[in-house]
Amino acid sequence: MASAALEMQRVSTGQLQRFGLYSMAIEEFGTGPDGHFQVVIAVRNDTENRAGLVASHLDLTLVDADGEAKRSWGDLFKVKVSGPYSSLQIHNETLWMEPGDQVRVRLAFPDSKGFVPVKMRLAERALHPPSVVSFDVNGHNVGGGGGAGDQGSGDSGNTGNGGTQNDTPPANNAPQAPKPAGQITTSLQDAKWEAPNMDAFKPKVAKQPMLGLQRTPNGGFVLQPGYYEFNAQSYSLTAGETGPSGREGYVYAPLQGPAEDVVATLLRNSLNHPEISQKEVQALIWAVVAGMRIDQLGSQRMATAAKLLTRPQIRALNDRPETAPTSHAEGEVRRLLAGGTASFAEVEAAAVYRGWAAGGPGSRNVPAGRWSFHPDGYFVRYFPKRYDHTVVEVWVPNGGQAVGKEFDPATHVAVPGVNSSQRLVQSGRQRTN
Repeated sequence: MASAALEMQRVSTGQLQRFGLYSMAIEEFGTGPDGHFQVVIAVRNDTENRAGLVASHLDLTLVDADGEAKRSWGDLFKVKVSGPYSSLQIHNETLWMEPGDQVRVRLAFPDSKGFVPVKMRLAERALHPPSVVSFDVNGHNVGGGGGAGDQGSGDSGNTGNGGTQNDTPPANNAPQAPKPAGQITTSLQDAKWEAPNMDAFKPKVAKQPMLGLQRTPNGGFVLQPGYYEFNAQSYSLTAGETGPSGREGYVYAPLQGPAEDVVATLLRNSLNHPEISQKEVQALIWAVVAGMRIDQLGSQRMATAAKLLTRPQIRALNDRPETAPTSHAEGEVRRLLAGGTASFAEVEAAAVYRGWAAGGPGSRNVPAGRWSFHPDGYFVRYFPKRYDHTVVEVWVPNGGQAVGKEFDPATHVAVPGVNSSQRLVQSGRQRTN
């Protein structure tokens, strides 16, 4: 499709709107002297903390009437230098912004000469999942020509006016690890809320013990503004994976799978039974996720299960059909737990491997201490000391939507970036040693 080259034109009033982590406005859009498209975007840090903008945060794609796409090559250029693509100057450094600071950046489409776009898709990838919005650019009239107010907020689930709409993020073509088989399926694919832009962030307020917050009937915590820490009893969710080494990072994902209700019930009800040790709760979790019946566990563990689970849950577990183990380690755990004669140390040795886990397909680089942005509006990160002891930190911004919400550790899985390491579910019981 042919197009006459048009000069860059101003397309908004400069009014910024919140979109993902930042507030942004598309200020200029059009073709440069070489006929290739360029766009100028204003970005403002409306958070309460210092934030750094890098090229990977802004993903721009032009789409024509036939569905053909042209994608920006991922560089941020200096606005003060204009001209053809070959003369543009790249920002090689992170653009740090204090709260309220604003920067302007130029992006370019160096293979777009002669292209006729009808839509521009902007994905802000500072948070996971990304915020994505589409603009009508037919005739270079971004947002229908109505200025920034027509651009839409870009927030998930919202639709703007004047030709903007939420869109599906571009597909991630990186190799994906298979979803875990069995009773708990939470995996790195489900960890969609990590916030790499916050890697250097530490709240400026003093850290407080989470135990000072009001508790909920589930054993969770009623969140208030502040920075909190909790030494949680954490639990392995599978047999045959390596325990934490202290090197890998962990991110949030929800507890999912056929046994999610049973596992959450075990964790929540353990708060009401301090006489039941963490080891016994862990043994029951391993039995459940390994596909065992409760009546296979011996009298002592059957009695423990009766304290922590409902009768319908126990009946359903005893009625489920027997299946083949999903791994050698799971088979060993079944053998050791059957009859209740093996020691916990023997079961633990079969379930949790020692050493350093090697990455595989679907692993990703997650540094230790990475924040995740929970859908309820708070930030959370995990520092496992062992598989059974995780330090959980939560930051609740002032005036945010998380204030008054429940933080329920039993719904949180700390998922490692290395997919052969243990996934760790948390509980509301404090780990004291």
